[in-house]
Amino acid sequence: MIGRNIFAEKEPIQSSAPSVIYKHQYKPFELVGIVGPWNFPFLISLIDLLPALMAGAATITKPSEITPRFIQPLQATLEKVPELHAVCRYIQGGGETGQDLINNVDAVCFTGSVKTGKLVYESGLKTLYLLR
Repeated sequence: MIGRNIFAEKEPIQSSAPSVIYKHQYKPFELVGIVGPWNFPFLISLIDLLPALMAGAATITKPSEITPRFIQPLQATLEKVPELHAVCRYIQGGGETGQDLINNVDAVCFTGSVKTGKLVYESGLKTLYLLR
């Protein structure tokens, strides 16, 4: 998986104390929720989806309820590639669906209105997920 190569353990960092060695290792989030806007819903969801997949995370994307027409053709395409279908899902719904999504993921990518963005931010403060 590409995520394993990108986030492989890096070279140890030498400290000023000879007996201390620092190591760092990146670990992807297990599940990233992506909430997209009504304008350019397919393109903007991919802008957040592709880096998350490349980092080794599974994704659930909820585009705006105003523009859900691209979801069924995309899901049918993803089903033809089992590896992608296993880690990339799209869901439909309104505000309640979006709220459920952001309350049950490790990180959230949000593109949308300032009003909704503030609600996502406040929810993130309660559940302590990464906001981007």
